[in-house]
Amino acid sequence: MKLRVAAAGCIALVFMTSFVAPQDLSKSSIEGAVIQVGTGSPIPDARVMLMGNPALATITDRFGKYSFVGLGPGTYRIAVAAEGYARQEDGQRVLGGPQGQGTALNLTSGQALKDILIRLTPTGTVTGHVRNDRQQPAAGVQVQLVSPVYGPTGDRRLMSVGIGRSNDRGEYRIYWVTPGRYYVVTGSDFPGGSYQSIESGGLGGSPNQFQGPGYGVAFHPVVSDPKDATFVTVQSGRETNLDVVVSQKLYRVRGRVVDARSGRPPGNARINLQGRRFLEGAGAVTRTLPVYDSATGTFEVRDVPPGLYYLTANLQEPRTAGAGTSRPMPIAVSGSDVDGVILTVEPFVSISGRIRIDGPPLSAQELNTLRVNLQLSADGKRLADTSFGGIGGLRTPNADGSFILRDVMPGEYRLSFFHSPNYYVKQASYGGNDVLNQPIVVSSSPSTLNIELSPNVARITGIVVNSRQQPAPNIQAVLIPEKDRDRAELYSSATTDASGGFILTGIAPGDYKVFAWELLEPYAYFDPKNLEPVEQQGTQGNRHGVFGCNNRSAHDPRPLMFKPLKPTTDTAPRSYLFVGVEDGAGAVGAGVGAGGEGSGSGLGAGVDDGRRGGFGAGIRAGAGANGVLGMSE
Repeated sequence: MKLRVAAAGCIALVFMTSFVAPQDLSKSSIEGAVIQVGTGSPIPDARVMLMGNPALATITDRFGKYSFVGLGPGTYRIAVAAEGYARQEDGQRVLGGPQGQGTALNLTSGQALKDILIRLTPTGTVTGHVRNDRQQPAAGVQVQLVSPVYGPTGDRRLMSVGIGRSNDRGEYRIYWVTPGRYYVVTGSDFPGGSYQSIESGGLGGSPNQFQGPGYGVAFHPVVSDPKDATFVTVQSGRETNLDVVVSQKLYRVRGRVVDARSGRPPGNARINLQGRRFLEGAGAVTRTLPVYDSATGTFEVRDVPPGLYYLTANLQEPRTAGAGTSRPMPIAVSGSDVDGVILTVEPFVSISGRIRIDGPPLSAQELNTLRVNLQLSADGKRLADTSFGGIGGLRTPNADGSFILRDVMPGEYRLSFFHSPNYYVKQASYGGNDVLNQPIVVSSSPSTLNIELSPNVARITGIVVNSRQQPAPNIQAVLIPEKDRDRAELYSSATTDASGGFILTGIAPGDYKVFAWELLEPYAYFDPKNLEPVEQQGTQGNRHGVFGCNNRSAHDPRPLMFKPLKPTTDTAPRSYLFVGVEDGAGAVGAGVGAGGEGSGSGLGAGVDDGRRGGFGAGIRAGAGANGVLGMSE
């Protein structure tokens, strides 16, 4: 009997081996597991997505394991999504960040990557009740969690991360929320449409649902301006209870319109009330209201819910005789009517200008990349919460560098100029006044806008290393101007490669600091709060481009390593250097001229006893600099 079993086993073995296809040794593979942060528990049924060529997806088994086989050589990234967990890329340091922040996996032919563990963080929940002014349940009110974010131009916006809607009992629930700190914003439609872009669509659900006078947009705890709002912290795996109050009270805005050309009320005016645009990707809602009395120039806007607005008066359309508009007037409606608003209408104007080059003339291709426009501002700060946006259009200059911005409304603006990275804006003036670092004030008597470009841009190369002096890949290095931080075009960023190296190009002359972050949301370096912890700890290089600290001579040109403290928060910078960039004769750091040849200056750094370190250097425009940034683990 035993012999029969053995024989059967041999036959089965021969049968199986005779049908196994030969393995393609040139193909690569990736395998690993998805587990929970902290506990290490496997997460089954998670969707694992392989981004590359090809793009594939699979589901983890009951042990949380996954695998991708038959892959060709190339670069891949892995992302994972599972119910009740924050979406995560392999190697991603910031939860909820955009796609592409994870670690790139470079597969060679026949390589097998194993044990790629991806740890997911459980999400949180926010739940509670929505009540009106009379403490009654408020149905059909949209409740959103929003997070402050910065865009590539430095404008601060709010991005929605979760939405809920109250039921007939006033209950709402926002689930699967990535842990973090958020504002809570509430609002709803009201008859005639919402003034502010909080939502789209109606109540939904039963056709019997009804909503009376709408609720204005408000931030917790019942404030109109997000600057006055309170953060709510959502913790991993926990439920946060938060009751919110919404207001149904409506108010009026009253004022008078004056034509600047005659000093009298215009014969016809259209009053526009526009809700400020807070949410990322949302459009501002504008209402044109026929509430104007041409005999007295007075107007009254009724049934305005609490909120922040811009108010304007228009006379006909642009490019028509007598056309004009008033400057956008910021209006805050909160707790009472708004009276005594004066809107002064001025004619649209055209602004002529010219672009000059401090060097060889631009090629036709480079000329076609140039764009000029104006962005509305207040007290020198660009307005990101209005749909007025750029004024004058994106004008391409003529072959001689001349251009015209048409239909410009009177007001305050900041210059926006798009150009080749091989140039920087050396100077810009309007009516003889500097408008590169100051706003442009446009009146009914326009001046000429002159812009000068220079090809003498600088280039910075560097290396980020950890406390063991090993290269630190996938670290964000950011060049930030010492002054004029409202000029987003002066910022530059790069992510370190596998050897820890980074390159920053197209840099305008000036004083800068270079920061290196491990954990930072996109463009969060525009937030001053992320710079304050180490802002004063950089050291400027001396005129020789080196400086001494601690035990080394001030004339020792060798780059030094330093060990800054670990950040106390996930977004704190770990290190930075100070850089001076110069165009022309003189000495800023090691700057000795513009457009010269050579490798630039040497860099130095300091090691101290527990404090974050910094190092700096001066470089010249048109040359280069290189150095080493130290990172602690």
